[in-house]
Amino acid sequence: FALLTKFDGQTCQEMMNGDKRKYVITKLPPYLIVHIKRFSKNTQQFVEKNPTIVNFPVRNLELGNYTELSEEDKQKGVNTKFHLMSSVQHDGAP
Repeated sequence: FALLTKFDGQTCQEMMNGDKRKYVITKLPPYLIVHIKRFSKNTQQFVEKNPTIVNFPVRNLELGNYTELSEEDKQKGVNTKFHLMSSVQHDGAP
């Protein structure tokens, strides 16, 4: 998923001050909440909606490829799959 590539531990994100950051997930929660930012300000400071269509699997969202679990969690057999329980869609002005 392109949405999750930020957390692969390899992809660099350049910050406004020139620093570079890499993100990795080290522990998975029992319930995962994902918020997708759909609105942003353009160069003229007008709020625009990102028209990108986001497809998400309803069952078995595998996050194992985006995590660096501890050896203890690996031995416990921590589940890295999530199922979509609900979805909220906003219609209207931001």
